[in-house]
Amino acid sequence: MSQDGSVAICVVEKCVHNLDNQCHAARINVGYEQGHADCATFKTKEKAA
Repeated sequence: MSQDGSVAICVVEKCVHNLDNQCHAARINVGYEQGHADCATFKTKEKAA
């Protein structure tokens, strides 16, 4: 199932897509992990370099 939406705020400071608590990824994938929705687009800043 696919739905359009937006990320209101991102608090994951180590994500390469996060700039000033705003997600700048062109699109994200959301998965279900440990009983809650979770961003599956996350990439650490160290790995992206």
